[in-house]
Amino acid sequence: MSVLLFVNCSDRISQLPDDILVYVLSFLSLKEAARTSVLSSRWINLSKHNPRLVFDAHSLPDRIAKQKGVAVVVKWRKYVKWVNCILRSHRAATLKEFAVFYELNRLARNDITRWLEFAFARNVETLELDLSRNSDYFGYRHEHYVFPEEYFLNGSIDFKSLKVLSLRSVEVTDGAVEFFLRNCPLLEELAVEDSYKISNLEVCGRSLCAKKRYQHSDVDRISQLPDDILVTIVSSFLSLKEAARTSVLSSRWINLWKHIPCLNFDAEQKRLWDEKSAKELLGEERRKYVEWVNSVLTSHKEATLNEYRISFDLCRSTGEPVNRWLEFAFSRRVRILELDLSPTIMNWRPWSKTYAFPEELLTRTSGGASILEPASCIDFKSLKALSMRFVNVSGEAIEFFLRTCPFLEKLVVHNASELSNLEVCGSSLDLKHLELQSCHNLTSIKVSAPNLTSLTLPNVKGLLLENVPMLVEVSVSCVLFMSLSDCDVVYSIYSGIALKDNVKNHTIRIWYTYPSVRLSFERLHVTSFSIN
Repeated sequence: MSVLLFVNCSDRISQLPDDILVYVLSFLSLKEAARTSVLSSRWINLSKHNPRLVFDAHSLPDRIAKQKGVAVVVKWRKYVKWVNCILRSHRAATLKEFAVFYELNRLARNDITRWLEFAFARNVETLELDLSRNSDYFGYRHEHYVFPEEYFLNGSIDFKSLKVLSLRSVEVTDGAVEFFLRNCPLLEELAVEDSYKISNLEVCGRSLCAKKRYQHSDVDRISQLPDDILVTIVSSFLSLKEAARTSVLSSRWINLWKHIPCLNFDAEQKRLWDEKSAKELLGEERRKYVEWVNSVLTSHKEATLNEYRISFDLCRSTGEPVNRWLEFAFSRRVRILELDLSPTIMNWRPWSKTYAFPEELLTRTSGGASILEPASCIDFKSLKALSMRFVNVSGEAIEFFLRTCPFLEKLVVHNASELSNLEVCGSSLDLKHLELQSCHNLTSIKVSAPNLTSLTLPNVKGLLLENVPMLVEVSVSCVLFMSLSDCDVVYSIYSGIALKDNVKNHTIRIWYTYPSVRLSFERLHVTSFSIN
């Protein structure tokens, strides 16, 4: 017996939106961010939209940083050329941070001025210009770069977005500093070091926003991300309970988890085999589960849902809250809906106690009669995947979803005792995967779906497949207690399947159980009827 293991090798990171990837890149050095362009065509231009440009020693290209025995002036010219090259290709409209850390003086004044002009034109929020040096700079030790007041302080530039300004080894006057204090309403930090032109300075004004000296190590960079980025992180990597726990981190996080678009109510359960001792425990656990789901849904604020999953041992007695949960999901245009009510006691539940799907959600009244048509308050058009386990659902309800959900690609139904006859037909169906298991009263199925690729069914008396050009696998499972040498059942299953000419080389799996032996007969070809 062979086992096939399918591993999802898709690049999940590259599938994220551009703005999220750009924010991720902003935490890398410029050198590391530039290297991501070789990953794939998806990443080629992302680094050009980085809102944080920090030109420090760690970001230096290897061709500059590793040069030894080269004159200082040669090195800084290459540094200037590197910065100019990045700024020419940069595409972001605004800048969160712009920083230059390098030993530069008046010799590079024209380039430094252009860099400042570049930053201010993009409404920079944090500007750091650190031109300090650790050694004599080619004989020009005291020739600092002079801040060009004539360029920037003439009223032509808007500094309202500036929050942090740090100038080191830059000659700046009292008037320039007071200008920034007066014209930058959001300025919280101002640092000036190693400047000989400041003599008399007044830092006065009731509207000044200056708070404290900027400490990089004390800043919570994660909490500074936009809400939609944080919600994506929380919903992608944390369970629902872990997401709710983030509300205690700070006031910034209190309500974020309430906007996650994926609600996975999957409570860990152990399989219970002793029915007598488990009933009381299960009743209490059901009560706690219902309270938990109700509490989360009461607090939830997101307008749409990407995924909604209910997974717990629930039965017909809990039908009322489950009905409300389904109505909640449909009202938020859920895309992936999974309702798994599988029992934990003996892995079995009688039909009379199995939860029944509420068809009143799918009906509207016309002329005193109820017909299966979408209610005006519910829109099913966004549904792409629907899975129901241990839910009594009728063929009419399934056909309703097929008819009213144009994007439905996957349909899974397990242990539905009410299901007897089913037609999965429609030239416009987008359905790709259909799985029906343990539906013991199912007697006939007709399938006509042009996009269907896989079909999994129980043993039925009549199965008709037509207009299924994309179908690559049909799996029919059957558990029988009989002699392994008796192959009549194989012929009976095969003879009950009517296949059109365009259905070729499908796989039919037939499972036997005899005493403790379980075998799998695979690849029953429709053209030659052989068992391999």
